[in-house]
Amino acid sequence: MPLDSLRRCTPIRILLYSRILLLASILTLTCIQYFLLRSSKTQKVKKHYNRLLSEFDAIHYGSGWVNIAILECFLIILLTALIVFITSSASWLLTRIGLNEPYRVLHISTNNNNHVYLSIETKSKIFPTLIETEWPTACIRFPIPKVFPHRSFHNTNHQRNCRLIQQARWSQMDNFQRLWVLDFDWSAKQNNCLPKLLAFDFIRHGMEVLRIDCQKFMKITPEQLLDIKLGPAMGKRGMEQFIYFILANDSHLMAYDIFEQKWFRYPLLSKKYEDIAVSLPVKPRNVAFNHQKEILIADEDGKLYISNSSEIVNAGLQLKLLGSLLGSAESLLVDRNDMFYTISAFGAVIRCPRKHNITAEDNEIIHLTTRNIKQLFFRTRGSLFFLIDHWQED
Repeated sequence: MPLDSLRRCTPIRILLYSRILLLASILTLTCIQYFLLRSSKTQKVKKHYNRLLSEFDAIHYGSGWVNIAILECFLIILLTALIVFITSSASWLLTRIGLNEPYRVLHISTNNNNHVYLSIETKSKIFPTLIETEWPTACIRFPIPKVFPHRSFHNTNHQRNCRLIQQARWSQMDNFQRLWVLDFDWSAKQNNCLPKLLAFDFIRHGMEVLRIDCQKFMKITPEQLLDIKLGPAMGKRGMEQFIYFILANDSHLMAYDIFEQKWFRYPLLSKKYEDIAVSLPVKPRNVAFNHQKEILIADEDGKLYISNSSEIVNAGLQLKLLGSLLGSAESLLVDRNDMFYTISAFGAVIRCPRKHNITAEDNEIIHLTTRNIKQLFFRTRGSLFFLIDHWQED
């Protein structure tokens, strides 16, 4: 502020400006609450809003202009914080798309444009299960969640139409702006519809460009699918070639070749013990990839293995033992310096350095919770988030 303008800020002017800002904040908050939350019954927001208004009405105006100005400025700060809270969380309010029942999030996938794709499950089984929204980054934008790609792609009336999406379980965006979605039947017991992979091309405005029947190669229920990930980018084009699947009680790595549109089933073998020269089968539980395009496998016994992804042959994938983890790992992730995984039995998020000969002492517990952790995922600037298995009352 210029010096001459600062000199003109007399106490009366300060009081006037603060009251104008307060009224503008209240008006802005009212408009945002009406337009953004008119379909929501969020009691927390209403409670904060009503409390602020009651405090404003209870101000005693005979206390002197200094105390009033300070209190009004304090209210402005609180109102601004409340506006930021509302606008940053509005993109996750699924009541805005008509969801008025308990739900839980099965999987979260993100891309570089802050778009988020939620695979959800509802108790009534009549609501679409794949939601597109945006990661809350600023209070100046008002993203609205929507059903992806649109409601006509989802089976919402319990009729047997297997061409529609029944229950989205997983999604991931590749480097060519295609969203891959794995869809299972609602009921694992009836199994009316076969599991399928769908690909939606965002260059073509979200058009479905590929549909793959998985039943011939994976005769499993959703609970038997332990992990699924897109493989590392290959070749000069930087395009992912494989989608990898980890199945329960199976010592093989299932892979779908996107280029050739073929399925492969690779045995996993490793010389687990130094005094035994024979390679033994490895029962995987999780798969991940580092920046050298190597495959990392965590098995059911809490061991971690590594192999070069270019060494996959039909005879099997030979794994090298890296060391021991703290238990049977889930949601294995790798960045440039560390590896992260969870152990659901303990509700623990664990960090481990990327090196050979990993020991139990190298594993560091960085977070503990009483909830069941379903998924770890990275965001910008090296931040790590985890998804909790919880039925949410929206």
